[in-house]
Amino acid sequence: MISKNEIKEIRALGQKKFRDERGLFVVEGEKLVDEALRSGFEIVGQYRIEDIGTEAMARISQLAHPSPALAVVRQPQAAATPAIAPGELVLALDGIHDPGNLGTIIRIADWFGIRQILASEDTVEVYNPKVVQATMGAIFRV
Repeated sequence: MISKNEIKEIRALGQKKFRDERGLFVVEGEKLVDEALRSGFEIVGQYRIEDIGTEAMARISQLAHPSPALAVVRQPQAAATPAIAPGELVLALDGIHDPGNLGTIIRIADWFGIRQILASEDTVEVYNPKVVQATMGAIFRV
């Protein structure tokens, strides 16, 4: 069962302010939850539709059609100055405003083995729910 307070806390993570304050983000969907579990990222909470019910899942989901699985994940601490090995490819982004585009770029970086992306302050936030969905799990490798 899921409490009203948990529902409120998870719903709040749909807003950047609360993701930043709590250092958490939400992943939705069987594939993304599975990727999160295998990634080494800290899973703070995991919810399945068969455990909490359709109505509760619909209330915590950011999607129009709730998926059967959702997880709350701790954001990793980013280094102020990332360590870049000699010869390592790094992608630098400036001014990416569309969440779907950033998610696609992260997916492509993963495909080509690029493990680090640097983004300007005016780039959409990486833990935006639409970015996370668009990465299709690559967020846990890049």
